[in-house]
Amino acid sequence: MASIHQRSDSKVWQCSFYVPTEEGRSKQIKQSTGTTNRREAERRAVELEKAARDGAGVSPEKGSKINSIIQAAAEDALKERLTITKARAYLSEILKLSTGEELTTFTVASWSAEWLKRKEPLVAASTFARYEKSQRVFREWLGDRADKPLESLTATTIREFRDSLKPGRTGRTVNAYLKDVRSILGAAVREGLLSTNPGASIEPLPHGDSIAKQPFTPGEVGSLIVAAPSADWKGVILVAAFTGLRLGDCARL
Repeated sequence: MASIHQRSDSKVWQCSFYVPTEEGRSKQIKQSTGTTNRREAERRAVELEKAARDGAGVSPEKGSKINSIIQAAAEDALKERLTITKARAYLSEILKLSTGEELTTFTVASWSAEWLKRKEPLVAASTFARYEKSQRVFREWLGDRADKPLESLTATTIREFRDSLKPGRTGRTVNAYLKDVRSILGAAVREGLLSTNPGASIEPLPHGDSIAKQPFTPGEVGSLIVAAPSADWKGVILVAAFTGLRLGDCARL
């Protein structure tokens, strides 16, 4: 709201007020009202402020609505009732008033699905199958928490997920799951949905427990083919022996 004052060297009333800038900040404007009459100066100060705000694209109605939303958010915060959901709703209202755009929101589950959909045309089928499994295992482990806002994830959550995978899996396998989850969250950071990646600080497990595997000799491959229960199994064994593909990839092929 505009205020008026007089300088020590003049009886003409000056006014000052703030208007928003394109950078989203406020800039103080100081102007002369051109009168020595206080009441007239107050009237002109209001007119000057309105003209400056209109020039900046800020209508009194829009400003009033935004101030009401901010006040409601402040009251909820003071009463300790401001939840993530409420804060997002307030921000969405302000963004819509400001730009006309809706605030894009994602839950953990919906962003994982969106990330997977974007990856499908960009990676090999085997890589996509790994991504699909990793995000599914993560969502299933989260349970109901997968339907919470994406930003509800913390470093503690990702650490607990990593540790939950330890029983029955080697460090190398656990690290593969962790890497994929980090990729999902890293994409959210690049999209502007998260300010930081909650998985970035989680260290991978040592993989000294991984078992070094040697390929079968031709004689061993022959023994496997003889013992195979069907033609399908013989085909899978031959494909695996001559290509080095994983069993699942051989079966799909």
